[in-house]
Amino acid sequence: MKFDIGDTVLLLHSGEEGVIVEELNNDMVKVNVNGTIFPVHIDQIDFPYFKRFTEKNFTKRKPPVVPGEFLPVEKQKPEKRPEKGVLISFLPEYDHSTSEPLVRLLKIYLVNETALTYLFDYRLLFNENLDVEVKNELLPFNHFYVQDITFESLNDRPKFEFNFSLQQPDDSKEPDYSFGFKLKAKQVIRKLQDMENGGEATFSYILFEKYPDKVQRNSDKWDIPSSVKKVEYFRPAVTSFRLPQYEVDLHIEKLTEDYKNLSPSDMLAIQLGEFQRQLDEAIAHHQFSIVIIHGVGKGTLRNEVHEILRHTPEVKSFVNQYNPRYGYGATEIFFEYS
Repeated sequence: MKFDIGDTVLLLHSGEEGVIVEELNNDMVKVNVNGTIFPVHIDQIDFPYFKRFTEKNFTKRKPPVVPGEFLPVEKQKPEKRPEKGVLISFLPEYDHSTSEPLVRLLKIYLVNETALTYLFDYRLLFNENLDVEVKNELLPFNHFYVQDITFESLNDRPKFEFNFSLQQPDDSKEPDYSFGFKLKAKQVIRKLQDMENGGEATFSYILFEKYPDKVQRNSDKWDIPSSVKKVEYFRPAVTSFRLPQYEVDLHIEKLTEDYKNLSPSDMLAIQLGEFQRQLDEAIAHHQFSIVIIHGVGKGTLRNEVHEILRHTPEVKSFVNQYNPRYGYGATEIFFEYS
């Protein structure tokens, strides 16, 4: 291998420079770019010296200005680039060792075709297990190389999850924007065929065309169980998804710092409000299951949680049995979607 740990290298696709921190095998290394460490193939990196040399600004002597020869140049207004949104783009790499080239892997990029800078959290899961997480910034009209995935891994139910926020906060915009999508092998094969027919090098999906404006949430009143009728609680409509939670702790000290001054009915209202919100988001994410930690106590919170679950169509079943971690203080919920 021509590279060693500690070498400064250039990422050929993004133009970024990083430092090799680990050798994975003869074909791959791990590179640290601005604090983000990720694997790359050695054919996608090179030493940066040629780039640095070609980008040097050599000082050129200006020709002398002869009186009468100077003509003012009219300044041209820069053209405003059209904004197409933020996309995820896939660059296929082919194996040419066979009679017919086959797709060996897909290189994944985030592409920013807007004038804004975003902070992002990218997560890729296979079979609901986290494989890679990358946090960084996405500059205006620029792209960011994320990772490679093998073509065979499309059979492992890849699921992409994103959380975007503005680098410069804007009170008129949402503080963050989270969503996800699943990639199926049939979709990719169809995209590859369209790509080849159109003579394109990549295929892409639009993640969003415009960062969402802040939504004035119209509170929908939620019917509180009879035991907490004294407290009025409003459940905001779910307008943007956050990353899914698979374990939710409803102990009051986890939900508010001022719990010592609350009455039992106030505490129960807060706990049920948080439970309903987490239940809504789990269903919105089409999660398979979620664990709700309600504690043991007198069983009031547990009973109210179970009553809500009995009237939720997406709940297939739930169980409150002994668990080494929670004892009898948690209920596991399983969902079913039509």
